[in-house]
Amino acid sequence: MRPHILIASALAVCASAFAALPAAAVQEKEWTVMVYINGKNDLETSALADMNEMEKVGSSARINLVAELGRARKYDTSDGDWSGARRYLVAKDADQKRITSPVLAGLPGADMGDWRHLAGFGKWARSNFPAKRYMLIVWNHGNGWYKGPVTAVPKSISLDSETGN
Repeated sequence: MRPHILIASALAVCASAFAALPAAAVQEKEWTVMVYINGKNDLETSALADMNEMEKVGSSARINLVAELGRARKYDTSDGDWSGARRYLVAKDADQKRITSPVLAGLPGADMGDWRHLAGFGKWARSNFPAKRYMLIVWNHGNGWYKGPVTAVPKSISLDSETGN
């Protein structure tokens, strides 16, 4: 057997063995902070800016900082002009013009106004980033507090302009 084939085979076996390990085998951290950044509306530019601000700090030896960032199709064309949603382990960087954290999942049809999608993000983060404590931040307009006429501003927490949810 050729050496490079042997090495590739050995790496494949190691990788598959590691992938099969239970979540408990992954190092538990003090905190996993989950940030659900719904920029699938007129807040898209601010969502990108805030994600870049989180990259100023990034994850650490004690804290997993994970984010799901959603973008609409029409509000902002910067940083690759992609749409849908992506999940990240937020990594430290100094580039304020683009997001450099690794994309762990791409979700092109994500409905970030659907509570089930938010719950799925929380389950995904908990199973992939075990910690002693968890925090979930829902980032969006947050019109649930509005006390005016219902017809003026719909009560909502996480508005997805593309789906209307």
